[in-house]
Amino acid sequence: MRPNPIATALLCLCASITLRAQDPVGAIEGRVSDTSSASVATHVVVQNLETGLQRETNAAQDGFFRVPLLPVGRYRVSVDAPHLATFIQEPVTVNIGESVRLSCTLTLAGITSTVNV
Repeated sequence: MRPNPIATALLCLCASITLRAQDPVGAIEGRVSDTSSASVATHVVVQNLETGLQRETNAAQDGFFRVPLLPVGRYRVSVDAPHLATFIQEPVTVNIGESVRLSCTLTLAGITSTVNV
């Protein structure tokens, strides 16, 4: 008895979908705002605390960012923008198939001055 080529193709397709759904990756996403709840376009760095893997992205004008395809693990998220204090959150734990959602509020950076005589 010969195998049915259509049934074989469907079986391979179903197996590949199942395997893809179990990739050991997740994502970190969020919204960046200031203390008045206004959206802030920023630079975002995500670093794995165990391996040192680092990914960078920019939050859009609406303040939203997403860093996909992160291996499972614990991460440090650093968000910075000009004239605002850097926001750091750690550990952020990413699990299989999970999108961790953060709300990042940036405050005004301290003002420092130098006087040269």
